[in-house]
Formats: sequence, structure tokens, C-alpha cells
Amino acid sequence: EELIDTIRDQVEGGMDFHEVASTVSLCTSRARGGRLGWFSAGMMTPDFESACFGGTIGDLIKVHTNFGWHLIRLEDKRFQPTDIEPEELKRRIEQGGCDDVQFVDVRNPAELELATIPGVQWVNLPFNEYSEWGDKLVTGELLDKEKETVVICHHGMRSKRTSQFMLQNGFQLVLTLAGGIDAYGERADPSIGRYQNEMKGEECGTCG
Repeated sequence: EELIDTIRDQVEGGMDFHEVASTVSLCTSRARGGRLGWFSAGMMTPDFESACFGGTIGDLIKVHTNFGWHLIRLEDKRFQPTDIEPEELKRRIEQGGCDDVQFVDVRNPAELELATIPGVQWVNLPFNEYSEWGDKLVTGELLDKEKETVVICHHGMRSKRTSQFMLQNGFQLVLTLAGGIDAYGERADPSIGRYQNEMKGEECGTCG
């Protein structure tokens, strides 16, 4: 904690935050001058997120998590993605209005075997494997940031967080399926079926 206080004093005294981070940070973001990029709720530890989301742009924030002490510079905040209703998505797929649309499914591979929306090509980016694809999404290696992108999950929570992350990192138009594939199966296309969280033996309303 004393080291963090010293570093904060140095930054407040005029030293460049990113230069200091590239020298003393123990985080993997050290190579990027401490830049974490954009992130949404559920992607960081709760204490870290609370400090960031509760802060004001430009703040220099000191916070302790299970990883130790952090000094955060809050550089910006951004907006929420737009929902697309199940009936509208089905209509667009059936009418062939999705040729230039990217479709992303953030459910786990095992969930894809239980229910999948037909008629389009899906890119699977499991939400719980964010650490493996997050940076590639930011750099544009995985998807075209200029194209319209539709993101889905089981109930809409994981897709909402992923859509926020995309918008905050330069994607121009991101839609999240309202209610997830569960709502799609109930309201738009019952033929795809619906499923429950088999591990808990109940519908996984908490897993998104």
C-alpha cells in the first residue's frame, strides 16, 4: 500500500501514468503501459469494478482486491447496446437481411449442442473464456468492427456484457438478443427447443 501511495503521489505530481505503469506494474497490462482497454460488468473482480464504475472520468483511484493494491486511472465510460427482439431477428434471417451481419454466440460449447438458431453462421466466443479472445476482439483480429454484430447467449446477460465490451472498444453497431436463445425458442421458433442448466437441475437464470 505504501508503494501505491508513493506512485499516486508521483502521478499527481506530474509523472506520466502509463510510463510509471510500464515500469512498476505487476499486471499483464504492463506491456501496454497499464492500459486495460474497455471492459463491462462481470469481467473484473467485484471490488475493481465497483471502484471503476463508481468513479468519475479522470479520477485516480486506489483500490484493494484479492490480487493486491491497484492504482486506476479512469479514462472514459460508454453506453449500452441495443436489443433486438426474437421475432425481429427471425424475420431478418428468413428474409435474407443478414448477409453482412456478424453473429456471435457467447454460450459455452456444450450449450450450443442443446439449442442453436439456424440459418446463419455463428462465431462462438465463450464468455468464460474472455481472457483468450478479449485482446483479439479489441485489435479487430476476430471480427470486423464496422459490421453490424448480433450477440446472443442463454438469457441475455452474458451477451449484454459482451456487447458493452464491443461497443466500448470501437464496434459501430452491436445488437443483443433480448431474452437470449431461450426467448427465441419460446417466442420466435419453438423448433429449436429450450434447455435448462443441467448441472444445477434448474433453469439457469443466473448464468445468463
